[in-house]
Amino acid sequence: MKRIFSFIGATLLTVMPAFANIAEGVSGDCTWVIDNDGNLNISSEVDDAVLGTWEGDAAPWSNYKESITTVAFSSPVSAQTCTNMFNGCTNLNAVYLDNFYTNDVTDMSRMFANCTSLEVIEFGMTVSSQDEDAFYAKGMFTPYRDNFLTDNVTNMAGMFEDCKSLHAFKLQNLAVRNVMDFSNMFAGCSSLESMDLTGLTVHKDAKVADMFANCKNLLNITNRNIFPSEIEDATFISLPTRGVCSVDIPMDCLADYQIATGWRYLFITAEDEMKANSSSLTAINSITETENKASVFTFAGERLTAPVKGLNIIDGKKVMVK
Repeated sequence: MKRIFSFIGATLLTVMPAFANIAEGVSGDCTWVIDNDGNLNISSEVDDAVLGTWEGDAAPWSNYKESITTVAFSSPVSAQTCTNMFNGCTNLNAVYLDNFYTNDVTDMSRMFANCTSLEVIEFGMTVSSQDEDAFYAKGMFTPYRDNFLTDNVTNMAGMFEDCKSLHAFKLQNLAVRNVMDFSNMFAGCSSLESMDLTGLTVHKDAKVADMFANCKNLLNITNRNIFPSEIEDATFISLPTRGVCSVDIPMDCLADYQIATGWRYLFITAEDEMKANSSSLTAINSITETENKASVFTFAGERLTAPVKGLNIIDGKKVMVK
């Protein structure tokens, strides 16, 4: 009996690969493989390859989502949808989206939701025909990327929700002008420390509820446009740190930001600095003027030529005028 068992065991060892893939399959024109180290690779030998579609959160590899540690596309692949694409990949650390084309995608909701270990997202090479600083100087930086395009996307709800290991993000990488739902987009990104919101434009009817809910470590925001990006007043309502978060803006832009929808309740700056800081009470905390004239604002952050009856903010201090 022992000899038979040994013989069977030896036979199995000779036919089984030493390092078998965790899983593999076919989706549309593409083949996907999760190797023994958890690397998900998606590729195709077909020109103009298109990844298959799915409903709900049933992405082709969803049954093995907790095994995935990295994602890469080794050949050009186009997507039809990105909703819930990597939702729940709790051990996913890095995503490399070179060769991943999203020209026709309209839904990216919860694409990376609950990727609690995700630290790196590379959207692909960005190029421009002019110097980057020249674009920023015009307040219209629009880098060109030929693969990960979001011009047609209308839904980004919960796209990065609960990505608890994500420390920094550049929203300038994504075109969001047509997005109608931003709700919970970064909610629960509790390690997020800095964001570049250059180019952020929110449609007047878009949902922005809890966009930054529970981003308790978001302490720096950058907007390099000389004209404030269009955002709604409610965009930062759920940001826990809006009272202490510093905001970097270009020189000589303070006045425009102070009256702009969305930004006006958050940001303050000193004239000779490129940094603005938010106040939990008003848009104004302290401003250094070129003239020896007191800066006077209402409690709501509106500039005044002289103090009025009631609570005023004068040179950054709350003053009650009777």
